[in-house]
Amino acid sequence: SIVHRQNIKVSDTTPPTFVGDLPKDITLQEGDNIPMQASLTATDGCSNTMVTHSENREVEGGKVSKVVYTWVATDACGNKTTHKQVITIVPKSSHIPDSASTERREEIRVYNAVSTESGSENYFKVEYTDPNTLISVVIFNEMGLQVYASDHYQENGEIFRGYANVSGVVGTGQRLPSGTYFYILTYFHNRQQEVKKGFLYVK
Repeated sequence: SIVHRQNIKVSDTTPPTFVGDLPKDITLQEGDNIPMQASLTATDGCSNTMVTHSENREVEGGKVSKVVYTWVATDACGNKTTHKQVITIVPKSSHIPDSASTERREEIRVYNAVSTESGSENYFKVEYTDPNTLISVVIFNEMGLQVYASDHYQENGEIFRGYANVSGVVGTGQRLPSGTYFYILTYFHNRQQEVKKGFLYVK
């Protein structure tokens, strides 16, 4: 007799998905109550999911300056999804505009013309965000590949001048070719977290 067997192997490469609204980054003043880490759940199409959580605190001058909550959802096949919430704590002397106040900050201004020439001041510049709050920037090329990312943009000289800081595309520190790029900008304005998307031009 002749026996034929067909083996079908099914692999799960899809990571789990968190359920519901995820905690967002916030900015507090010293003395404000720091919210406890939320309890998150996640679902997966092929197996049960386990969610683990951790907390990391940064201290400056003996005071907590930042709290980072991290959640990691893992399915039975080892696929993982991670979410982070950053809580930034600023000194009481720092002025954070009240969204209900008549003193509102000017509208956000983005300078999206970038020059790679030495000495040029034409870099990707963001103005009129709330003081002492985080600015996050992610930049993609025309193929949709990430070429630059920063969670502390415009801090300690961290600015985009047309050079990649993500390896695997052009190479970290390498000059990017001239052309049109796409950015996603996350910032705080009048105590509200906002996201702005648009194009920038490197020459």
